[in-house]
Parts: sequence; C-alpha cells; structure tokens
Amino acid sequence: MSENFYTPHPLPEFAGNPLVEVLKPLPADVREKAKLLMRKPAYNMEQELSLDSSLRRLCPGRLKSFMFPMEKHVEMFSKIHSLIVGGYKDRNPLTAQGQQSLYQRSTSPSTVTFITGLSGIGKSALVRSIMKAVGNQVIDHAEYNGQRCPYTQILYVMQNVPVNSTPKNMCMTLGSELDNLLQREVVTPIFAKNRTHTDFIQGLKRSVKHLRVGAIVIDELQNVNLRRGANRDEFLAMISNFRDELGVPIILIGTTAAKSILFSNKNISVQRRFCDGGFEELEPPKSAADEDWYTFCKTMWRYQWVTDPMQFTDEVCELLYTLSQGITGILLTLFINCQMTAIGGQERIDTNLVRKVYQDQMKPLHAALDALRSGDPIRMARFDDLYFSAANSVRNFANYRMEEVNNGALSQTAASESAPKPSSQQRQKRTPKQAAELRDEVTTNAEDYQKVEAIFHG
Repeated sequence: MSENFYTPHPLPEFAGNPLVEVLKPLPADVREKAKLLMRKPAYNMEQELSLDSSLRRLCPGRLKSFMFPMEKHVEMFSKIHSLIVGGYKDRNPLTAQGQQSLYQRSTSPSTVTFITGLSGIGKSALVRSIMKAVGNQVIDHAEYNGQRCPYTQILYVMQNVPVNSTPKNMCMTLGSELDNLLQREVVTPIFAKNRTHTDFIQGLKRSVKHLRVGAIVIDELQNVNLRRGANRDEFLAMISNFRDELGVPIILIGTTAAKSILFSNKNISVQRRFCDGGFEELEPPKSAADEDWYTFCKTMWRYQWVTDPMQFTDEVCELLYTLSQGITGILLTLFINCQMTAIGGQERIDTNLVRKVYQDQMKPLHAALDALRSGDPIRMARFDDLYFSAANSVRNFANYRMEEVNNGALSQTAASESAPKPSSQQRQKRTPKQAAELRDEVTTNAEDYQKVEAIFHG
C-alpha cells in the first residue's frame, strides 16, 4: 500500500480533514492546471523508431488515451475540484459530525453537474483526466497526524446508464464497480433479487457514505431516453433523491440527445436541480483557425512512429479539421489509422495518405460528418445516432487490424517473452454465508451503522 501524503488546508472548515488533505491541491496557475490534465502517450523516439515495423505498428494505439486540455477543460477542472472538496466538508471521519453523516441525511444537498456535447468530443475522457488530477481513485487511510484513521476513500465511481435504465440496474452497476475498485465483494451482496428498487437505492446510498465516495459519475445519460413514462421518471427521481440526501457531487454526462431529458421538462425546479453544479456543453472548434485546435493537432502530430515524419503545417491542420470536423475522437482514430498504414509502407504521413485513409477506412463515419458539415440543424441533430452506429464499425475494424498486428508481433517475439501472468489483485469472493450476513447487516431496517462500518473497513 502506497503512503498517503496530506497537505494542510488553509481554510478552517477543511483543516484536519484527511479526506480533503489527501487530495492534490489545485494549482493557482492555469498552465499548471493544464499540465495536470495532460495525458501524453509513452514515446521513446530514439529507441522505438529503430524497431521492426511489426513492432512499431503496436505503438500508435497509445494515442487512444491522448489528452491535451483546452481552455474549457481547465475551467471545468477548477469547478469539479471545488465541488469534490466541498462535498467532503461535513464528512470528516475523525469528528463526531463526520461519523453522524454516515446515518443522517446530509444537511447540504449535493450538486448536480450536467456535461453534454457531441459523441466523440471527449466528455468521458475529460472527466477521467480531471479525477486523476484530483487524486487516486481508491485511497486507503491508516494513520493521520498520529491518529488512527482506518478508512477507505473512493474518490469517484463512474458507470454508464444501462440500456435498461431502471433504478435497480443503475444501483447494481454502480455497486459492482465499487466492488471492482475494492477488489472484494462488499456492495453487490446488498442487491438481493427479492428487494425493491427502494431497497437498492438505500443500500447504494449507505455504501457511498461508508466508502467516502467523493463523486458519482453517471455516463451515457441519453440511454434514459430509451425508457419512457414511469421508468424514466423513476430513474430521474433516483438521481434527485441522491442529490437531496447524499451530499455527494453528482456528475451527469451525455450526448446532445441527453439535453432533452433536462429541457423537455417544463418544471423550472427540476431544471435547476439537475444543473445547479453547472451546465457544461463541450463544443467542437468553429474552424481550423481555432488556437486550441491548432495546438491540439500540433502536439498530437509529434507522436509519430514512422521513419520519415512530416512537419506539421497549416495545410495539415486545415485538412485534419475538414475531415474530422473538430471531433477529437474521430481525429485520433484517423491519425492512428494513418500511422498503421504508413508504417512498413511509405513511412510518411502526408496529406494524400490522410485523405486516402479517410476515404477507405473511415467510410462508415462519412454520413455523420457530412451532417455536421451541412450546417442543417435537422441533419446535425442526427449526428449522434449516425456516429454511434458508424463508430462501432470503425472501432471493430481498427481493433481487428490491431489484433492482426499484435499477433504478428507476438509470433516474432514469442521465444523471448513469457505468457502474461494473472494479476495478484483478484476479487476476494465471500462465501454464501458471509454474503447473506453482509446483506442482512446493510439492508436491515434496524440499521446498525457501527456494524456496517466494520463490514466496510473491517
């Protein structure tokens, strides 16, 4: 277990709170904030460019996690960091008030932040980068300033809305992810099949409190649109319930289609409650002349594994924008495929190759991108649906090519490499008896919170 570092907080309401002081302080300088959000791929030009082409083709895949923050991203980093820190204000486990918060309704309602934007614009990747910049996802405390502090803190839990978007399924999905993070079954036994959705919600809320979760992130919110009437209303009521009682920031992420969930509701109170932590819409740049776009592309362009790299030019920047329409997810897919095509071939990514790769390998996405280029609001409104169906085809094709490359590289190096060993951190399953006892403890009406605390932190 890695050692925790605690930074004394200058504000009295947060001072002495290990849940806050273990988080990374927010830099005052904008550039320092941007550096924390940056996600660069591993790149050793001197060594890797001398490798055989079959091995170099494995490298461009690293760009899938590339993240270069723009001005809007840095602003959102500051907001979300403040919301998480603020959410821990009354939850100090070393105070009587913090212990009472485990079984009392929060005196300060949660905030709900609504993040939306076109598919592929990088909403989910941004939130993950922000959370990584805030602190470790799972933090095991042991001692704080000489005082015993045997608590587990989960900075955030993030899951997609299930296609069958019922409160039960959402609770089970979040609970399963909490167990994955803990590497042991603690939460999922709560969700017995004979329990009602109210029992599920109550069980998840207790788990979130006892595991000191800093934020709940619910992604792919547009899936709620697949469920109409009572089912949809029940799902939204669950989020509203979390907001009112948990005191934990909630971040909702969805495509532009998800906005209808908020704006189709004529109740001003509902609209306010679902974006009181901020309504953030990530939009693609308006043109290739956008400074953030130019910097993103120029930085990305450095990571080439071809032996004859081309210099980045205004012409390249303009072409990349024209073909991707400023959607960074599409841009990265295009650039990765260009490299995989060039390596072992012409070993150079020029504008002709970029156009050819776009025409041959990105064809399923053409209809979605043409809708954006049209400027027609009706056609543009169909972008997300067109993108989802097409992106799966492109992604499957890219994965198939990567698997071929990987198999080829492995066949050449099999003699010198051993098979990967399973991780030592496997989930520690409980016996049926232990699971039943756990379920009884957490879902019982008697609610013996001291025993629950012992279950979670043992």
